[in-house]
Amino acid sequence: MMELVKKLRFDLGDMEEPFFYSSDDLISRLTEALYDYSRYRPRRRKGFIKLVPGVTEYNLPEDYQTWIEGLAGYEILDRTLITPVTPAGHSKLSFYYYADHTIESLSVRDHRILLDYCMAKILYEIVG
Repeated sequence: MMELVKKLRFDLGDMEEPFFYSSDDLISRLTEALYDYSRYRPRRRKGFIKLVPGVTEYNLPEDYQTWIEGLAGYEILDRTLITPVTPAGHSKLSFYYYADHTIESLSVRDHRILLDYCMAKILYEIVG
């Protein structure tokens, strides 16, 4: 992430201390850009949930957006999977879902998209 902060700082011309934008501010802007990018171009992931007798609610992965396949017949509220009945025994439920990106999951060629997005928002704030 800090490499992208350096690149964004360079694009902004904010290279000399004292910086106009703090590193925390730039990280926050890049995180927001990554979140928005993930809404339009999510990644596909495979997930697993260990089903346990007596338990009917399970947390979905933190990066979960929506399921693709494997969760038909289950209710999902926010990031919680609810089984219609308690499992009879221990088992593993596998499924595919759309997920948020991380900086590591994003291809290097798409880093420019995040930087341009941040630049556009900052310029909009200046003139808007």
